Amino acid sequence: MNNNTYGIDKKHNLNFDEEIMLSKKIQAGNEAKEILQQGNLLSEEERINLNFLVEEGEIAFGQLVEANVPRAMKFAYETWQKNKFGVNDLEDYQQTALKVICTCARTFDWNKGFRFGTLAHNCLKHEMLRENAKTCYALRIPEESLMQLSTVKQNPETSVCKDSDKLIAACSSYISLQSPLGKEGSEEEFGDILPDTRALTAEQIEDRIENENRLLRLNKALEALSDDERLLLKGRMGFFGEQQTLKSFVGTAAKSVSGVQKKQIAAVNHLRELYFSLPLAG
Repeated sequence: MNNNTYGIDKKHNLNFDEEIMLSKKIQAGNEAKEILQQGNLLSEEERINLNFLVEEGEIAFGQLVEANVPRAMKFAYETWQKNKFGVNDLEDYQQTALKVICTCARTFDWNKGFRFGTLAHNCLKHEMLRENAKTCYALRIPEESLMQLSTVKQNPETSVCKDSDKLIAACSSYISLQSPLGKEGSEEEFGDILPDTRALTAEQIEDRIENENRLLRLNKALEALSDDERLLLKGRMGFFGEQQTLKSFVGTAAKSVSGVQKKQIAAVNHLRELYFSLPLAG
């Protein structure tokens, strides 16, 4: 690549005018490339001119990217320094940062009034956060705790140093939660040092299944009641929103509140009989 194509020194930080000039050429090159790819009938002269714009745009693209490589490398290094023992190596962060700069160079719109560096800075910051999130997701621990692992690793007096060694070793590559850790023959698994507190225990799963079976039987028992009994119990239990009072059923279920209460007791007893008469779910 000819670094002086536009009279810009490789070591020179681009000013806004230079960024605009390069971006205009990149945009013109992108538009010319689209025209060429459409396969429309073009004269030889038009094709030559379009190819020139494409080539000029690619040179400008390289120039804009190259001027911002130091920014990308700085972000990559700073992110890696915070998380040396994560899933990513320094080279992974560098490749990701370069990809961000290349995307920004293709999409930068100077008409919005901000510098290229503003776009690149925000995009790099967000992408580096996502890269670290991969490690946090893999380990299921907060990013703040992850950043402290390097400090723990360097302090042999720390009581959790032993566990941190195993954790860091396990993070060096993708590993199953069932993979053994420690000495050969040890029954300890990776998942043992990273318990998922949100996971249901076997007892909780059994309780949930039993509750669901009970609810299923209850619904079947309710459906087996007479219409009057079912409406009364569902109303009193709040099936239709707020719990309805005994008084609200006076005139429909019975002539008095005490009469409604007796009807409810009878309906509950009938429901209980039906419930226990139904077979248990398999």
